[in-house]
Amino acid sequence: MGGLDDGGNKMIDYIKSAELNGMSVDELKAYFTRYPQSAKRVFRICDHCKNGKWVRVFGYTDFCKACAHHLPILSNIDERDRFVIGTQIDRIVTVEKTGYDPVHLKQKSNRKVWRVCKDCGDGRLVRRSQAHDRCHGCKLKTKNARKNMSNGARTRILGNDNAR
Repeated sequence: MGGLDDGGNKMIDYIKSAELNGMSVDELKAYFTRYPQSAKRVFRICDHCKNGKWVRVFGYTDFCKACAHHLPILSNIDERDRFVIGTQIDRIVTVEKTGYDPVHLKQKSNRKVWRVCKDCGDGRLVRRSQAHDRCHGCKLKTKNARKNMSNGARTRILGNDNAR
């Protein structure tokens, strides 16, 4: 979600951003192409309200925080766009349960999203910043998790058959 792609659809004032970073506009664009998750600051212009704000590149979003909370929710999300790219976050269920679209949330947001376990397929409501690929039950079934558990906890959780 964060970062810049040079697709031309980002509303950035490159002249102000270049002045702040002490570079020319072309050098700045080349730098962001090479380092898309940079910590450099850019002057972002909100797509909705057109207000500008200095933000870091890795936390770049198209909308300011005030506009992102009041965006209209898409009632007809296409099945191809059901999951947020690169995650197991289900957009349709998140909109139904929480009332907001998780696409507009930053990666470190504390708002809740519906996450689907990649092993068992069960869903759960978790914070966006703390979302993991597996649910707690599937995480305990991994070999590393069993190895790091004490014998008492392993017996309580997995039963006597799986104690070792």
